[in-house]
Amino acid sequence: MYRFFGKLFVKNYKDLDNEIVRANYGIMANVVGIISNMLLGLLKIVLGIITFSISIITDAVNNVTDSLSSIISIVGYKLSKKEADEDHPFGHQRIEFIAGLIISVLMFSVAILLLKESITKIFTPNDVSFDLITIIILGISIVVKLLQGLFYNSVGKAISSLTLKASSKDSINDTISTIAIIIGVIIYVIWNVNVDGYIGTIISIYVIISSIKLIIETSDPLIGTIPPNDEIEKYKKIIKSYDGILGVHDIVCHTYGPTKLFMTAHAEVSSSVSSLISHDIIDNIEYDFRVKYNIDLTIHMDPIDDKDEYTINLRDEFRKRIKEIDERMDLHDFRIVKGDTHTNVLFDCEIPIDSKYSKNEMREKIQVIASKIDPKLYTVIQVDQMYDRK
Repeated sequence: MYRFFGKLFVKNYKDLDNEIVRANYGIMANVVGIISNMLLGLLKIVLGIITFSISIITDAVNNVTDSLSSIISIVGYKLSKKEADEDHPFGHQRIEFIAGLIISVLMFSVAILLLKESITKIFTPNDVSFDLITIIILGISIVVKLLQGLFYNSVGKAISSLTLKASSKDSINDTISTIAIIIGVIIYVIWNVNVDGYIGTIISIYVIISSIKLIIETSDPLIGTIPPNDEIEKYKKIIKSYDGILGVHDIVCHTYGPTKLFMTAHAEVSSSVSSLISHDIIDNIEYDFRVKYNIDLTIHMDPIDDKDEYTINLRDEFRKRIKEIDERMDLHDFRIVKGDTHTNVLFDCEIPIDSKYSKNEMREKIQVIASKIDPKLYTVIQVDQMYDRK
């Protein structure tokens, strides 16, 4: 669906990785939303006034609010296209998230006002007047909002837009709201029972709940969230697929917009290989990530001893023992320094963010493990927090 409109209104419509093309898709989708929502909103306002129905007027105001939301989205997309500058070296794409947050707060505010009016109508109901034309108009509204929701979802998936996905959910919610109004109309026509205020209240509460969810969803990227674990695992496999890379850990992702991803990672290489050769491998990986995946990747190189049998066996033993504490845990940068009276064992250990042990408690538990393996082992451990889900 999005390709048809994209071909008509978006230049270079196939280049979805391009920031400008992506923003233009978002603007196009919201222009369609403004037109359809304004027409539906005005039609329902007239219908609500004629029928004295608070639920229809509530639904109409919701449609008009959706148009205002689309205008805010367009402003957000236009500003997000701005190039990076001295004050914002990572670009301006996060403005799209801010626009989504504003839309969610606006939805919440309008729903609160409509809830108050609907509750008033429960205790002081007006006479209402419904006919077949009312049901037909509301039926048309359901079809339009459903198609609008599918269109938003199609474009949102294509350009990975959280704002458009939120708009899609809102459109589907509007469809459900209008179905509820039709049920109220049918109840009134058949049994002459006025449930208009009750329906308006239900719709308002439904919109309030939806808007709260959207506020949380649009706030998360601004606060900073963990990328999906399958995405992290995919990047790990890609890095490990290069010859000379023995392991990957400590991947941290920072997003500054849907197409602005910055990543850091630690890659283990053999200490027996020239640092110049290993550094060249790292450079090639970083370059490939920028070109192939549009990811600004920085890799820290960790040389490890992959030849000494004692070191390898000891590392495997420690790995097995710490996984008995928590299966999600792992270690890296393992090395030993042998002395006359004791042997230092140095490594980094990753612990889950929800671990029941503090970093110091974890160090103490691992030292106990070391003493059981060999009383002469002394651990020097850097405890790191995991930045992905296990």
